[in-house]
Parts: sequence; structure tokens; C-alpha cells
Amino acid sequence: MSQASHQEIRKAIDAHFKGRGTPKTHAMFMEHLPSCADCHQYFEKRMFLAEMMPGALNQKERIGATAGLAAPKAPRSIGVTAFLSAAAMAAGAFLIWPNVKPPHDGFQARGTNGAETVDVESQRVFGYVVNQGAENRLIEREIKVSDELLFSYRNKGPETSLMIYGVDEKNHVYWFHPAWIDAKQNPTAIAIEQSAKVIALPEAVKHDYQGNHLKIYALFLTADQATMTVQEVERLLQEHSSKKHNNLHPKMVHNLRIIR
Repeated sequence: MSQASHQEIRKAIDAHFKGRGTPKTHAMFMEHLPSCADCHQYFEKRMFLAEMMPGALNQKERIGATAGLAAPKAPRSIGVTAFLSAAAMAAGAFLIWPNVKPPHDGFQARGTNGAETVDVESQRVFGYVVNQGAENRLIEREIKVSDELLFSYRNKGPETSLMIYGVDEKNHVYWFHPAWIDAKQNPTAIAIEQSAKVIALPEAVKHDYQGNHLKIYALFLTADQATMTVQEVERLLQEHSSKKHNNLHPKMVHNLRIIR
């Protein structure tokens, strides 16, 4: 499928979540999703965003609007909270979003058992670009060098700690969580909850990226790996063989182009 067609699919998905879809556009993207991983992921991200954002149309409203059954309320534009209060941060608090359900915005078709569904991984990290004064947007395929990034996670597995970092094509490493500001320090993985809820990490992070492409990874670590440090991860990344790093089973969250 051409890039233009992919853009049309994503416009149809966007219209659906804004309550402006039609049966034709709904059928178009639902037919396309099973065969396109990129658009499938885009739909899933929009679903998570809709579940997390106050004021967004709910499933019944979206489907009703698509079917022409009701005029949807105008969604409010409320972004992901960029930070917690100083007291909450001092207490090590996390911002917890409402429980997230698997996407299922399809109609029951003849000859099927029910609505279309999209499988959701038990462990996920989501990245957002901070958009001051407007709705923060989910990271897609590119970011600006000036962008501040936020992250949230869901962890239904046994892991107790998390590390999020980026690596550019020049093998420069950029740390998001834990933050690594002082070279004299050696931070360890951050503690995370075991929960089906999507939990937002409180700090927005900005880096002076040196490369033109960035891969962002997430490491979910078990209790016996919780003492893993940023220097240990970087040492594994810099070794001629990345086998030891891969044995940690990092998840590549984003593969991005950096715009200057």
C-alpha cells in the first residue's frame, strides 16, 4: 500500500476517535489493520490515548457517531500531565491513569463472534511529545531536537524496575529514566508498579541529540536485576558484541528520525 494510502487510513482513524467517522471509513481502516503493523500500532496508540485523556469520546460515543446515531460531545483537549507537585515528587508518587482496556472499536459483522480486537502486550512503554498549552501527542516516527518527551508504562508482569534510554546511529546513549545528569553518579533502574493500569512517569526530558536517528529502548527488570546501573547498560552497549545487552531483552519502543 502506498504512503498516501497509509495517510488516508490514519486520517480515518483520527476521524473515528474525534467522532467524525463514517461506516465506510471505519470499514476501511478495520480491514486494513490486520495486515499493517504500523497502522495497527497507530490505532492502538490512539486507543490508549482515548482511554487516558479526560474529556475524550468513549467507545459508545465513537461507535454511535460512526453509525450516525448521536451527535458526539466536543472532546476537550487536555494533555498528559507534565509533572507532579513538588510534594508528590518528594514522596516518589506516580500519576496513575484510568484502567486501560484492550481496543475493541469494531462493529459485530455477520458471520463473526463479536467485535474486532487488538491484542495488547502485558508490558508496554508509551512516549509522548510535550505540547505546551495543547494535547501532548504520542510519539510516532520523528521528533524535533527541541522536543521534551514524557513516558508512561504498563507492567502486568513480575518485573519491578524499569530503564528507558535512547541510542543514536553514532552509539551515543541518552537516558530518560533514570535521569543521569551528574557523570559522577551511577543511577540504578527506577522502581515500578505491577499493574494493568497505565502509569505516567512524572518528568519530561529533553536531550541535545547528536545523531539523526534515535532508537528508544525499555528494559523491564526483575527484582534480582534491580541494581542494574546506567554505566552497566552503557558498557554492554559499547562492547563489540551486544549479546549480553540483548540477553536483558530490551524492548525497542520507538525508531525515530530527529528533525533539526
